[in-house]
Amino acid sequence: MKSKVIWKRIGTTGKACCLKADGGTLTINSGNLNLYSEQSNGLYGDSIFIKGGTITAQSEHGTAFNKAPVFSADYSYTVKAGSSSSDAREISNPTFTEQYIKIEPKPSSGDNGGNGGSGGGGSEAPAADTTAKDETATEDKWVNPFVDVIEGSWYSEAVKYVCEKGLMKGTGGNTFSPDEMTTRGMIVTILHRLEGMPSAGDNAFSDVKTDKYYADAVAWASGNNIASGYGNDKFGPDDTISREQLAVILINYAKYKGYDISAKADLSKYADAEDISSWASDAMSWANAVGLILGDGNSLTPTGNATRAQAATILYRLVEEIAR
Repeated sequence: MKSKVIWKRIGTTGKACCLKADGGTLTINSGNLNLYSEQSNGLYGDSIFIKGGTITAQSEHGTAFNKAPVFSADYSYTVKAGSSSSDAREISNPTFTEQYIKIEPKPSSGDNGGNGGSGGGGSEAPAADTTAKDETATEDKWVNPFVDVIEGSWYSEAVKYVCEKGLMKGTGGNTFSPDEMTTRGMIVTILHRLEGMPSAGDNAFSDVKTDKYYADAVAWASGNNIASGYGNDKFGPDDTISREQLAVILINYAKYKGYDISAKADLSKYADAEDISSWASDAMSWANAVGLILGDGNSLTPTGNATRAQAATILYRLVEEIAR
């Protein structure tokens, strides 16, 4: 297949994809590639085939790769992944949706490579068709890099889960910011990652710029009736998301996936049940019934904002309990 490569920006200041191949297969034979993007992917390709070399890809607000590459069977390699070079560690099942990825050859005098297989070498990085499996398959021991995520806290296990799966990332070198508010753009980006970052159509919203990390996710979510805008060509990607807005997006995602959404909870026991918007009542009833959005005592706080810790916990429950 003929390869076509379009160089968007190369170096340390790329805002769009640092290296992008539109159409065909992007083949990397050898050499040393250092790719960095502020907003989008460090490396983007419809199909990526790696035969050798050392590839370092990093994105400040997006993901290192837009999809998992395919590796040559005779290329023995290791993969380090993380939110940055400082916390990257060698892992056997990268999702390739991490912010930082480094692929490099194994030393020729090292292990015998007996694991072999289509992944070529002991690290067994997934071929392109295993991206979805990575959402539920990582077993590497996770070392908590975040100074603000206390082990044993009500959200620590959820943070571990979503970070291992590449669904959420830290907000700095060693912080997760669990009490920071979650935005609409963040939520659709997480769900987009959960789906393996499928291709999307054009954006219909005037406030969603093409170079933003959430641009493809917003187009995908709106195109599949998972999230809608405000009705005035605005999506509000940087607006904080309320708990009832989150419930609506989650039930729409459940419909998209074909999950059972028949469960309903009686919300009249909550003192603020009347604060639930009419357009969110069914979604809140379902989300409460299946344990995604729970009350705090006798309050649901439907119009309150969802924190990153709450979002991580809700997504953890969604994947582990609803999507089984």
